[in-house]
Amino acid sequence: MDIIPVPPAPLTIGQLANTYAASNVFQEYQEKMATNTLKRHQDDLALFSQFLKHAGMSKDHLMSDCAEWSGITFGLVEAFKRWQLEQGYAIASINAHLSTVKVYAKLAVKAGILSF
Repeated sequence: MDIIPVPPAPLTIGQLANTYAASNVFQEYQEKMATNTLKRHQDDLALFSQFLKHAGMSKDHLMSDCAEWSGITFGLVEAFKRWQLEQGYAIASINAHLSTVKVYAKLAVKAGILSF
């Protein structure tokens, strides 16, 4: 008896809309920002990316690619905080870096990449 593969169900209008929204969530958020804020976010996420490489993960496009947030967990963010303390960052700087990470993590949740 041959098994006939079942084709995937076509995407609904809602699923298509979600896919489109997910692909643009970072861009739409960033369009509303001042140039200096974008630069700070870029620097903060570059530092987070540096930490992730130290932890064995390669994530180089955290600011532009929602899919890059796949696999980011609360534990990684907590480890990032501890790593910054070990590197000698000031508490105010750590809080600013974490704020940026949290903003993009929330956008990744909005895009369906991360869940609560």
